[in-house]
Amino acid sequence: AVLYRTPPAPSPDTPALTLLASILGEGESSRLNVSLVRDSRAAVAVQALQLGDQRGPGALVALGIANQGVSADSVEQLLRAQIARIAAEGVTAEELTKAKNLYRSTQIASRQSTMGVAEALQTANMIYGDPEAVNTRFAPFMQVTIEDIRRVARTYLQANNSVMVLIAPPEVTP
Repeated sequence: AVLYRTPPAPSPDTPALTLLASILGEGESSRLNVSLVRDSRAAVAVQALQLGDQRGPGALVALGIANQGVSADSVEQLLRAQIARIAAEGVTAEELTKAKNLYRSTQIASRQSTMGVAEALQTANMIYGDPEAVNTRFAPFMQVTIEDIRRVARTYLQANNSVMVLIAPPEVTP
C-alpha cells in the first residue's frame, strides 16, 4: 500500500481528495482496477480510499494485492504510475461524474438508518464543530472540478509525501 499524507477533514481539499480516491480505486472501471487487475494482471485486487472524517491529518491510501509471481515492487510502480498519470493528465468528466454519483448514493444510503443519522450528526459535530454541518458538507463534493482533482493530485500525491507499506506472507519452510 502507498499512503499519502493529506490535510485534516475540515480542509477545502478533502472533497477533491475523496473523489480522487474513488476515481483511483472504487469499482470495476476505476483506474487502478483497469490498469493493475484487468490489463497487466499484476494484482488480484486493488483499492483506494481517503481516510478523512477523523481528527488530525488524513491519508489517501492506494493498495494492491500482488498476483502470484508478481513482485511488490512491480505493483508499487504500477500504483504510482497511475497516480502520476492523474497528476499529469487529469481525469475525464465521466470519471468525475461517476465519483460524484457514487459519493451521493453512499451518503443517501448511510442515512437510511437511525444509527447512520446519529453517526453523521456526531461526525459533523466532532470534526466540523457543528451538527448543522451534516446538511452543508454535501455541496462542496458536488462542486469539485476536474482541475481540483488534478491540483490535489499534484499537491498531495508526491513520492516525498508518501510511505510504502508492504505486508508479506510468512516464509513457508518445506
